[in-house]
Amino acid sequence: MDVAWFLNQRLDFIRQLYARSSAPFVERRTKIENEEEPFVPPYSEDPEPAFMVEWQEANDSIDVLGHACLCMLASALQAYLQTRVRLHCEELSPEDRKRVFRKGWVRGYDTIFTEAFKIPFADGPVPIAVLEDIVLTRNSIQHDLEITTNRPKHADRKPGAARSVFLDAREVELLDRLDPDAQTWLAPPMVHVSQASLEATINTVERFVAGLDAAIEERLYGPG
Repeated sequence: MDVAWFLNQRLDFIRQLYARSSAPFVERRTKIENEEEPFVPPYSEDPEPAFMVEWQEANDSIDVLGHACLCMLASALQAYLQTRVRLHCEELSPEDRKRVFRKGWVRGYDTIFTEAFKIPFADGPVPIAVLEDIVLTRNSIQHDLEITTNRPKHADRKPGAARSVFLDAREVELLDRLDPDAQTWLAPPMVHVSQASLEATINTVERFVAGLDAAIEERLYGPG
């Protein structure tokens, strides 16, 4: 089975899903910002911008679509790693699974590929922290539930952990201005999956899988 081929098919599906589904919301938001028909604001002395509700709805729709696509991306990566292990490795005992995956499935599969193939993820083209950012952000999207907003917050991360790439630029600017001690009592920043960060992350997963796939094939069948 060409596992990487199937993975890349899923990545291409996510790309087109986001591009085609987000287009009408992006267009609507742009028309509101540029005051184009049918969003030409009527005369009003109200300081509140016209069509604010419509703008926020379009913006939230783009965000939620990004969240869904990032969750699909994390699932596709997990399915690729799971399939590779199922094809080429002996099934782990319940005790071994608990040991291997106690620090999450990215670290768990890193352990498996290191022990079975002598291919640690650290030797590949993508840092483990980048892969974990995808998974941690996916977890935040799925588990941070608030009735008042469609935008989940990032779960607290371990001290010293790299900052997620899935942040709003305005929140990044605010965090950079703060004293590090002040950041500890602030609410966690919102998850923001932009078109740029989603596309870059899809490309990152593609690059990671290409490197890992080539290394596995070489271990199994020798240099091509």
